[in-house]
Amino acid sequence: MKTYSGPFVSELQAAPFNTVVVAGKGETRKVIIKTGLKDIQTTERETALFEVVLSHANVAGSWLRNGVPLKPTNHWHISAKGHIHSLTVCNLAVDDTGSFTF
Repeated sequence: MKTYSGPFVSELQAAPFNTVVVAGKGETRKVIIKTGLKDIQTTERETALFEVVLSHANVAGSWLRNGVPLKPTNHWHISAKGHIHSLTVCNLAVDDTGSFTF
């Protein structure tokens, strides 16, 4: 598990597991977090990009801030392309401090 601690985003971590079993549409897949979150350093008014790479493409995932699911806005950009899920936090501010989890 990787955790980022900084002045504007106090904690960012991958979920406390690296394997998920996904069932649906008549199939079961064992999904593994192949590449977890990396530590980064940034400053106020900058942009922070966080990514995880999963073993399978087209798997639903979600980002949470302080345990609450994030919804895409002009400030929180959330995307999933193939194996890669990303969260981009634009124009960082002190108010962005919190715990972010995928």
